[in-house]
Amino acid sequence: TPIGVVFDVNRKLAIALEQSSSLQWASSRNYDIPGLTNYSDKTAVQGDYNGKSNTSIIIAHGDSNGYETPVADYCYNYVTAGTNKGDWYLPALGELQLIYNNRITLNNSLSKVGGTKLPSYDYLWSSSEIDRYSAWEFSFLYASWYGTSKFNDHIVRAVLAY
Repeated sequence: TPIGVVFDVNRKLAIALEQSSSLQWASSRNYDIPGLTNYSDKTAVQGDYNGKSNTSIIIAHGDSNGYETPVADYCYNYVTAGTNKGDWYLPALGELQLIYNNRITLNNSLSKVGGTKLPSYDYLWSSSEIDRYSAWEFSFLYASWYGTSKFNDHIVRAVLAY
């Protein structure tokens, strides 16, 4: 039974077969997460491949302070056959760029295994933070990344390091 589709053989990364409905990055308050790198520079954030650790930091901070973290929670709680809670994570912006770069192959593979194709028009959240108010998103329509309010609704695709 397939549980995901590989998008980076060298880093050993796969995307989930499904995606979330639209979710907010943060739904209760503006907060800057200690220990999570703030990327204000578009070029620097492309090098963020730390989705797994970013997600752990986001979850831990939210849990210890009573903050809701809908996109990180979605990925952290995503479970498939052979995986456990915490195995899947919210990809960092560099990882979303890799997914975008491989989108044609990924969509062909997703179709063959009954998964949901990557969006051609929507934005996907990353685990890369800008500051207390904003995080990075990737636009599949414009093939670029943007900083946006954590209160905006976007979809999420969980990633698994295998």
